[in-house]
Amino acid sequence: MNIYRLSKIFCADSANWVTSKLNKGSIFLVFFLIISCKQQTLNDGDYLIISASSGKTLGVVEGDLGGNDPVLEHDRTDLATINKIWMFKRFGDANYTIVSKQTGKALTVFQGSPENNSPIEQADLVFSDAQQFKIATAYPNASGLFTLMNQGSGKVISLREGNLEQRPYLLNKSQQWRIEPFLHDTEALLSIYEDCPSSKSDKINYISRDSNFPNKGYINPKNSKGAFTPTAKRHEQGVSALLNALHLGQYHSAYQIATSPDALNLRACKMLDDKKRPLLVYKAVENQTPRSAYINLLWRVQGANNLILESPHSGSDGGVSFASMRIFYYSSAQAMIMNEQDRHSSNIRSGCNGNSGSYGISDVAHAPTSLFHFSHKLLSQLYPTALIANLHGMGKSGNGISISNGLGYSSSVKKDSAIAHFTDIFLQHEAFMSGSRTDFTACQKGTGFTRKQRVCGTTNIQGRHLNGSKKECTERGKIDSDRFLHVEQGAYIRGNQARQKALAEVFDNMVDTWGSPN
Repeated sequence: MNIYRLSKIFCADSANWVTSKLNKGSIFLVFFLIISCKQQTLNDGDYLIISASSGKTLGVVEGDLGGNDPVLEHDRTDLATINKIWMFKRFGDANYTIVSKQTGKALTVFQGSPENNSPIEQADLVFSDAQQFKIATAYPNASGLFTLMNQGSGKVISLREGNLEQRPYLLNKSQQWRIEPFLHDTEALLSIYEDCPSSKSDKINYISRDSNFPNKGYINPKNSKGAFTPTAKRHEQGVSALLNALHLGQYHSAYQIATSPDALNLRACKMLDDKKRPLLVYKAVENQTPRSAYINLLWRVQGANNLILESPHSGSDGGVSFASMRIFYYSSAQAMIMNEQDRHSSNIRSGCNGNSGSYGISDVAHAPTSLFHFSHKLLSQLYPTALIANLHGMGKSGNGISISNGLGYSSSVKKDSAIAHFTDIFLQHEAFMSGSRTDFTACQKGTGFTRKQRVCGTTNIQGRHLNGSKKECTERGKIDSDRFLHVEQGAYIRGNQARQKALAEVFDNMVDTWGSPN
């Protein structure tokens, strides 16, 4: 192998320039090239990118949310604003995507061009070669400087007259960068949020509509025909903007989007969970119009795992609102969406099939046009490997817990499936060891629970969506995606705070030890 081919392995196109200057017999200079291009790894997270030549920080235009403006140099300040923060995320074995914390757009070589001096811009993240970069140590190694080499062109991000472009690596300081972890000041980021009000010294009661359960027992909700109207497009746009802002850690923007009367008109506040981790609460305004926008969202700022919780009938099933909130509070779930509207409050049919015929559009577990289902689909995209658990409450005759993957009673599951792993951990938890095994049931064969056909969630459109149905309103799921659990809770759990906490621990243990779906 000649020197050019050897050096190209390490520095790609930049080897053209270096090897043109070398005596082909000079092993020392080849070694110099190799150590100048030694690849480095970073933990996924937020970073500042600082130019070695100017000492300034790369960033986007402050206030630019559309990502239409160029990437610029900014003077360094003691407090780094969100427009100067970049999210580095590993992609493949050695590459990284670099995404603006403010705009959500990725550093990209203009039109994927291989040419010298092609601009570096920000664009929607599609994971193309033009958006993937290798991080390499800049010589000398002890300098703490790095280069950012594009996967597609083999050229490095360079600074020329204040503009970013790609060029072959020439060992210039204008091509070298200091990459510093950004340490979030969580208190400052969340300062715009007020503390959630308390009720009976318990902030969780602020979220729940039926916080007195179990004293008032199972609720038989009253119909209020016509009170629920179809979802407006602006509400979908508002939820999309809100969830994307939260996903990117843009908590100030999320507050403004959530509370805007022109978008969602939600109340926003903050609280701490039992481990003192901050939670953000976006709560629907009582008597809100239209009722389709009556949805609550809870978000964990720190220490979240790969779990999403959903409570589609928390405004109807007795005790489910309070129990769902407790489960989220004690777990490490990233988010929870709750429909606090009565599921029977509309006489407009959704067109979705089920055991009792077509459902109303207010029954969001069976209404594809609902804001709840829109939020579900967006969360499943933002967190493509997350386990999503749909939390429900069984009627007076239901006790214990019934669990399903959303497929039919005749189906069976593998031993390493998500539902089988969940049942195994549930039965090992000390809070459930003394319970009646006959009350712990599963709809599918092959789990640790007793098999029984008891509310299997086969018509649930969130489960159908995750299980591969192309027509989730009328067709059942095709496969077990290992991403969906339909959980029916009897009073055994809904009326017992200790068991709610135990169920949260089961979810966390299951997610942490099982991993991502196949």
